[in-house]
Amino acid sequence: MNLFQNNLTKVNNISNSLIIDDQVEFVYDEGIYSTNGLGNKTPHVNYQYSPTLWTDKDKSFGCWQQRGGEPYNNESMVYCFDHITKKISASYPWGEITPPDDDGHLMPSVITTNDGRLLLMEENPHNGPIWIKKSGLNHNIINVSEFGNYGDRLSYPNITKFKDNTLFCITRQGYVISDNSDAVTYSANLLHKSVDSGSTWEFVGNINSITERNSGNLILMYAISVPTNDDTLRIFVNKRLGRDPIVSYPELYYFESKDGIIWSNVEGSYKVNITSFSINEHNLENFFVMRYGDGTMLDGRRIQVSGSCVIDGKPAFVCRNEINGRPVFGYWNGVAWVNKGVISPIEHPPFYNDSMRVMYKNGTIFFVSTYVGVSGNAVIALYKSIDMGDSWTFVENLSPDGYDCFNAKFSHNIEFVETGLFSCVVRYSDQPYSDLFIREFSILNYI
Repeated sequence: MNLFQNNLTKVNNISNSLIIDDQVEFVYDEGIYSTNGLGNKTPHVNYQYSPTLWTDKDKSFGCWQQRGGEPYNNESMVYCFDHITKKISASYPWGEITPPDDDGHLMPSVITTNDGRLLLMEENPHNGPIWIKKSGLNHNIINVSEFGNYGDRLSYPNITKFKDNTLFCITRQGYVISDNSDAVTYSANLLHKSVDSGSTWEFVGNINSITERNSGNLILMYAISVPTNDDTLRIFVNKRLGRDPIVSYPELYYFESKDGIIWSNVEGSYKVNITSFSINEHNLENFFVMRYGDGTMLDGRRIQVSGSCVIDGKPAFVCRNEINGRPVFGYWNGVAWVNKGVISPIEHPPFYNDSMRVMYKNGTIFFVSTYVGVSGNAVIALYKSIDMGDSWTFVENLSPDGYDCFNAKFSHNIEFVETGLFSCVVRYSDQPYSDLFIREFSILNYI
């Protein structure tokens, strides 16, 4: 593969190019990380659809997308941050998108295997096969091998790792079949498994699927994986009905599995072996969490799940509330799903439906979202609750002052490492590209 160093220009406090271990690295102080005019200004990468930051021991790895259209084509760019030396590498391309593509849905997903190699999976094109790429050396982002592509009509790869280095990847699959007199819409979330550090993958089964005939609607199942370190696969799933973005996400469901084969509802009272049978429209209600119109979502109609975590072994989530622009927080308390209603710290109304994340550590729930600053720019902020979501207090702004920021990301395993990374996209009103803001982040500093 023809890899080249992207000669990034540095702005603010990133400077002093050094050659270390065959990688170009830069002395780091919190600041804007330039994409040299290549950054996608409106990337579709959602945090938990596609984890793009991962921390392994004393290094963190990040991935961002170039702009759409030729000659950029949403190509995935990879960088490394060293938490000991406080140095950040240049960004390196991990393979061209072919054919040229301007669809920002080409969401990459990154993780390190137990031997320290970086694994990247991405769709190419959107609703196409998943391409597999892996570094050839421990913690190296230059020496890259491509292992070809896998599957068809797949999108939104989301990688999870068990302690024994077994890797799982959840993808969406969907299509519409029409024979002029009849139309069938099909959507599913598929599970794939690798036992050789991501070099090869096998299909396990459809976790869930839905087929509707003559509906005239767009039927899609969107899954968000819950970050965890207890060898349990957990996902929240939205069923999208229709093409109206305001009213098309009325229902939320939850599934979990210890082995990727047997999937159950949160109570464990209903189980499905996905190697022979999938969760579908006939048994989906056994995995129900909530829906719009049953009094649980206040005046919101779009309840698309935007973030999730585990609280003392129990799943929790935050959903978008499209009508009033506020997020809704809920969790499983061991007996029932609890909806705490709208997260409403008084400091910063209204919220944008972007960059939402919920995290948990040592009795404290953390929530991240975006609010409108005094100058009209988007500001990413951190909030916390010590009473299970009854009240929320503002902690600090995470994004830099004076910039329009969105698409907040943390190391996907940030709750389980001492220190990881936070990043966000910095958007300019007078430029066709975006840059990144990158800083170290430790959730332990806020408890």
